[in-house]
Amino acid sequence: MSYLRKLEHAFWRQSQNLVTSNEKFHNVHKGETCYILGNGGSLKYFDLSVLSNATTIGCTYSLMDNRLSTSSLNYCVFPSAYLMYPLWKKKNLITGQRIQLNALSPIFKKLIKENNKTHFFVSLTDRYSFLKTPENMSYIYHFGKKEGYSFDMAGAFSLLDGGLDAMIGIAKYLGFSKLVLLGCDYLGSPCLEGHFYSTNDPAKGIYHEKYANRIRKITDNLALDVLTIFPDGVSSPLFKSKSFLEYFGIDEQSYTQSQLINKDYMELLKIAHSKYQVELIK
Repeated sequence: MSYLRKLEHAFWRQSQNLVTSNEKFHNVHKGETCYILGNGGSLKYFDLSVLSNATTIGCTYSLMDNRLSTSSLNYCVFPSAYLMYPLWKKKNLITGQRIQLNALSPIFKKLIKENNKTHFFVSLTDRYSFLKTPENMSYIYHFGKKEGYSFDMAGAFSLLDGGLDAMIGIAKYLGFSKLVLLGCDYLGSPCLEGHFYSTNDPAKGIYHEKYANRIRKITDNLALDVLTIFPDGVSSPLFKSKSFLEYFGIDEQSYTQSQLINKDYMELLKIAHSKYQVELIK
């Protein structure tokens, strides 16, 4: 670990009490089934009203989906560090800029403000991006070694390599024993490329074997029963899988971008797209 990284961890350790308070979430859903929603383009084909009585975890853009905002997502995860500040220190591969205005922050803060029935788990690094921590928000941070599969949200939470990693770790801490994954398209073969908020339909791509193996190792280490849901014609080489029709008994249908995303969020997405911070066309 570099000297600067050690200083960073030491700084955030001063706020460790905010993470320790997550103890209240431990095993609150012991033995239950959780529906985890990625941001994959396959969600364009699913009637998500079937989840209205289910316990759900989503991430980042999930609540832009009109179908979820009306049925109330139970939990939503923002695992990336320093995501909510006005400025973003991240190299833009197109423009080469290293520090730029963060056009995603207004989207994410709007989601948190407008969805008070959803509980959000946000990186502790974003603590100072809020004048006051919203009541429906808690912090997560990795205080331990990077290696391993620690899902201790009140201590060393090591599953922060991606949105699905974090959602799985949080689900385990909350006590869920079975996970049903929707919109997690990188686990499927053929892989569906793109996001549910994209302007075009998802395109078939190459199976992401390395990614899928990583997720499988996590779920194996956490002893979780996992089922993946895909559109007809897609399946998972590593996980049990069913089509949406097979599992829910409801035919697939096609939703357009305008049906899924309201105008306010669409305008914010267009601004972020113009700055190469989100991809609307895959």
